[in-house]
Amino acid sequence: MDSLVHVVGALYRMLEARLKVVWLHSGRVASLAALLADWLGMGEEEQKIIYTAGLLHDIGKMGVPGGILFKPGRLTGEEWEEMKNHPVYSFNVLSPIPEMGTVSRLVLYHHERYDGRGYPAGLKGEEIPLGARILAVADSYDAMTSHRVYRPAKSGSEALQELYRCAGTQFDPHVVEVFCRQAARGGVECSLRQPDLRALTIALSPEKAGSKGRDLKG
Repeated sequence: MDSLVHVVGALYRMLEARLKVVWLHSGRVASLAALLADWLGMGEEEQKIIYTAGLLHDIGKMGVPGGILFKPGRLTGEEWEEMKNHPVYSFNVLSPIPEMGTVSRLVLYHHERYDGRGYPAGLKGEEIPLGARILAVADSYDAMTSHRVYRPAKSGSEALQELYRCAGTQFDPHVVEVFCRQAARGGVECSLRQPDLRALTIALSPEKAGSKGRDLKG
């Protein structure tokens, strides 16, 4: 277990050193995704797995050229195809680690769409693991409410309107409904926190992850 603590910590610190903006985004996504998992009634172990997936969901962006990742204008078709490879790059980094099997699958599928038009596999509806559907909402909300070189940040209310607009097409409508209902009560006001990596390993052990796989996969 100590080795897993070190692996997760090393990967997260590597992201901080290489892509600070992505690192900050990943910490916020992890916090939002864990909150959303809690609101959906998932157990503490599932929340920890989803939190870990949030921390590492964009680790594959280290394999995307910086000229694409931080381009201020619209990406070309070829550049967009390269950008779309980042979930696969993330999966390739994480999947060889035995204890990270569930995490790696959530990371791989966090850009799938509820209507089947996402990537990389074109999964649809509940074919997409529930944890990945949760990450998709948390990831998109934070992306919309954060400044990017190619556009200004949206307000929280604007981002929620966009989530509602895309419910049933891009996002799981039930996940969106729960997230937006809690957001209306001020529930998404969470700050970036450093991960409790030692506590996470309890949930990441093969026995624990395997016993809860049905919940995480929807």
